[in-house]
Amino acid sequence: MKRLLICTILALLTFNVSSAFAEESAEEVAEESAEQEEKTTTEEEPIAIGFDLLPYVGTSSAAPDRRRNVSLNLGGGLSGGINSFEIAAGFNIATGEVRGAQLAGGFNIDGADVRAAQFAGGFNVVGGSVDGVQAGGGFNVTGGDINGVQAAGGFNVTGGDVDGVQAGGGFNVTGGTIDGAQLAGGFNLAGEGVDGVQIAPINIAGGHVAGAQIGVINIAKSADAGVGIIGIYTDGYVQAEALGSDDGLMMGGIRHGSGSFYNVYYVGTRPFADEGLPLAMGLGFGWRAEIGSRAEFSIDLMGASVTGGGEDFDWDDNYSLIKLRPMVSVDLVDGLALFGGPTATVLLDGDTQNTSVDDLALLGGWELADGEGDEPYVGIWPGFTVGARFF
Repeated sequence: MKRLLICTILALLTFNVSSAFAEESAEEVAEESAEQEEKTTTEEEPIAIGFDLLPYVGTSSAAPDRRRNVSLNLGGGLSGGINSFEIAAGFNIATGEVRGAQLAGGFNIDGADVRAAQFAGGFNVVGGSVDGVQAGGGFNVTGGDINGVQAAGGFNVTGGDVDGVQAGGGFNVTGGTIDGAQLAGGFNLAGEGVDGVQIAPINIAGGHVAGAQIGVINIAKSADAGVGIIGIYTDGYVQAEALGSDDGLMMGGIRHGSGSFYNVYYVGTRPFADEGLPLAMGLGFGWRAEIGSRAEFSIDLMGASVTGGGEDFDWDDNYSLIKLRPMVSVDLVDGLALFGGPTATVLLDGDTQNTSVDDLALLGGWELADGEGDEPYVGIWPGFTVGARFF
């Protein structure tokens, strides 16, 4: 009986102690949770309106890392992010995300994403992505993706992909893909493929262009359409050609392209010229379409410069030919095709005016300008081109 009483007392004491410890632990956890919630609420509570003369001179002197709903800065401002609107005569710096419009007469620098619009008279730099519009009078640099429009008077650099439009007065550089349009006054560079269009004097894509490259020089692995004077496609086709035309030119060169579009590059001479052997160099751009399995229709525009001739080979003695050439080719055997068709040729002789339609046109032609005074000599005539292609 005594032993039972002692055990009962010990059990009651143990239960009371455990209950006390449990209640104390629960109170501590509740207090810690309340403190953490209050701390988080305090940290995330944005400032309604912030004013800065310069960073750390104004609202940012007390709360440099706090977000602001509206930020009004004179020389420059610093915040932890923007929820609605920020404007500065000089510059804005935000370490967090910008949601809304950010405008600066000088520049904007943001450490995170921008979601809406960012405008600067000088430049914009964003560490994250831009979902909206980014426009800078000088340049824009974005570490992530562009989903919208990125435009600058100078240049744009984007580390990720562009889904929209990237337009720069000088150049554009994108580390990823372009899904839309890339437009520049100097050159465009896409690290990967393009699904859309690149337009600039020089266009470069690291992958396939599912669309068009339009410029003077186009470079890519391959392209649906490359419109330019020089095209370089590492996965494209290169075919040797030898040809002759009614004006006595005999030339050799290559046809190189990707998809339905191609460029031609020729060098040759007029072996039956009356005086010496002139040097002829030509290049052109064209389009082709298959006719069955062994035939092809193509049409191109080719320009050729014919220089020299005579015993002294005078480099100043030159004229230009512009030829429109619709042609049909037929594969005779694997690796060999014959091609030919009518041509329309225009003669331009603006310097020496030593060459006329009568000198070149086998079938006769017409003078459009006789070259008197300061006017160049211009003639036009119908002719033909025939040749062989090796592939």
